[in-house]
Amino acid sequence: MSHIQSNFGVVTENSIGRITIFDTDNLTVLHQINVPSYDYIDVAITRNCARALVTAFSAARVIQLDLTQEPPQVIDDEPTPLAAVDVSLTPDSRFGIITDGDFFIGPGGPGITSYNLQSQMIVSTS
Repeated sequence: MSHIQSNFGVVTENSIGRITIFDTDNLTVLHQINVPSYDYIDVAITRNCARALVTAFSAARVIQLDLTQEPPQVIDDEPTPLAAVDVSLTPDSRFGIITDGDFFIGPGGPGITSYNLQSQMIVSTS
């Protein structure tokens, strides 16, 4: 079944290196995408449901998915300068804001990193 015509959600399956796209109306699995075996922890979907960002904690990575393709595809796998715990998107969905949380000082120390979805790169870290 196509996720494009469905109300869908995105979850990570940390222990088996997989991202699952599911139908939120009936909880059926629509797609399962094998990805590098990182310790995925958070997901954010753009307002238009075209892209998703997935963070990996101690692997210090952000993965970008293209949700307009059938099946969805990983289009970027970017290292982050900090432990990538939480991810949120700016209201215009142009940037992902990645934090290391307030309980852990990761590889690059505490902070906030921004990721540009269009250019697929880390823009700043503070």
